[in-house]
Amino acid sequence: MIKYLLIGCVVLLSGCSFSSPPNEWKYKSASAFESYKKNFLSLKQSAAKNDLSRAISHAKQSADLKHLSRVYLAKCALNFSVGIENGCKEYIQVQPLVEGEGLKSYYSLISNSLKPSDIKNLPKTYQDFARAYLDKDLDLARRSIFKMDTLTSKLIACKLIENVLDENDIQKLLKEVSFYGFKRSAIYWLEVLREKTNERLKKSQIEKKINILKS
Repeated sequence: MIKYLLIGCVVLLSGCSFSSPPNEWKYKSASAFESYKKNFLSLKQSAAKNDLSRAISHAKQSADLKHLSRVYLAKCALNFSVGIENGCKEYIQVQPLVEGEGLKSYYSLISNSLKPSDIKNLPKTYQDFARAYLDKDLDLARRSIFKMDTLTSKLIACKLIENVLDENDIQKLLKEVSFYGFKRSAIYWLEVLREKTNERLKKSQIEKKINILKS
């Protein structure tokens, strides 16, 4: 009797030992990158560095490099959104080893090499903006940005048409990034606003804000 009970316990424990999903690495990588995104844009550099390292480490547990390429491309897009140009070197290195057009089209968007055939492969939140952008209808592109649901998408799209944004557009963007505590984005767009402002007093006030945030 005891023998059968022991066998039953072993079977029960064996059944429970694999309760976590087989692709748990993907969830952990995605969670770590989500934390990285917030800490990067909030200028919490030590925490962001640790988050990114974990996101990449978990993604490298799979021979399918698609998720790793997503991490690298998303990192590049965040850099782009705050004026950090790095050429997406890590993504470009793994891209030939990954199938699918979605990532290629997104890379085309942030590298300013978008083609009409890319639009259908972009996330839906970007598609109206991308059509207007390719049609050179920059006023429509500008208006479509503020209909986007995701703030990071807005930041990336705004960077693409930074030259046509007016002071009111940037003030709206600053209000959103400030609400989320995205200090790095706030500094970047304050610097853009400073360059677009002609009034000496306003320019001086913006400069003071930038200095306070950087101190």
